[in-house]
Amino acid sequence: MTWLGNITPQILQEILDKYNMTREDFIGAFNLTPRVYVTELSPSAKTVTLVSYIVIFLAALLGNSLVVFVVWKNKGMRTTMNIFICSLAASDLLITIFCIPVTLMQNMLKNWILGDFMCKLVPFIQTIAVASSVLTLTGIAVERYYAIIHPLKVKYLLSKARAGVILALVWVVSVGVATPMLFVHKTEELKDVLFDLQFVTCGEKWWGPTQQTTYTIFNLVVLFILPLLTMTSLYIRIAHRLWVQQPVGVFAGSNFAHGNSVRRKRQAIKMLVVVVLLFAVCWLPYHTVTMKGEVTGLRLDEKSGKLLVAIVQLIAFSNSFNNPVVYAILNENFKKNFMTMLRCGVNRVSPQQVTPNTLQTPMEQSTRSCRLPPQQQI
Repeated sequence: MTWLGNITPQILQEILDKYNMTREDFIGAFNLTPRVYVTELSPSAKTVTLVSYIVIFLAALLGNSLVVFVVWKNKGMRTTMNIFICSLAASDLLITIFCIPVTLMQNMLKNWILGDFMCKLVPFIQTIAVASSVLTLTGIAVERYYAIIHPLKVKYLLSKARAGVILALVWVVSVGVATPMLFVHKTEELKDVLFDLQFVTCGEKWWGPTQQTTYTIFNLVVLFILPLLTMTSLYIRIAHRLWVQQPVGVFAGSNFAHGNSVRRKRQAIKMLVVVVLLFAVCWLPYHTVTMKGEVTGLRLDEKSGKLLVAIVQLIAFSNSFNNPVVYAILNENFKKNFMTMLRCGVNRVSPQQVTPNTLQTPMEQSTRSCRLPPQQQI
């Protein structure tokens, strides 16, 4: 009964009147199933998803806001690398504020309730955030490469002003990559007259059968594979310089100051490598499922496919709070500032509170724990 797909309420009523049947009798007589439906997660999956998304949202919002505030509030933290880190935190905040709540809503509800404008805006912002994250991570790798391998060139090639220009370019490119999302995402109203069902969905409606696959492959290669290969290559060269080529006596005698500098650089590189690895681990399942769905299909039943997509989205979004945790563990400057602000509250900390080590009065000693610590360059 393919003709039922185009049936109107008037025609249905005429058929029911003609055969003196109710809607339920008609459905039962022909053993019909709904032609329109939206797959839902199970109640237990919804509960786990809800709790997980709330935890990720709060942790990412707090952590990335602290990163931005620490760098903005303390002039000593405004190094070229930390400017890039602020850009990374801004990308994570975009995902946190615009994408996590909306994706949670989609997993909880059958209908899209935010209208056509938000249907276009949310995937647009999500694509910008993911693109800017990986491009910023690549920029950080380039900055560290020049700072360690070509230290005489770094002040000219990667000054704070040039870092600002690079980051502006990163965000412009990210907007360009995300622009198709504004045109292909549309709301659609699905109706099933026989079962009296009606749903509003938000999804991609491409102009041709191969365009969506081409765009997915483009994102995978340009915004995931190539940047990761670039970062891996640069960090391998940096690690070789810091761990293999350093002179044997670099930490002794007159080279003690240089040894401390090398230690700080090594610690910074360890932190950045962990950040890159977490980005790769968190986003690889999402890209894999998306690519497989485009090329060969997931080959799962509707509920299993819905659950799989929800899981890989959750893993991907978890990357939004990973970076502040890594900074707090592996970066001494961020760790000290995080602890100071969490202990004292951001309103009690100001740039003027950063003071050199001097003899302190009893009053100064009472506020010592609320002062932002002096910073060390890495």
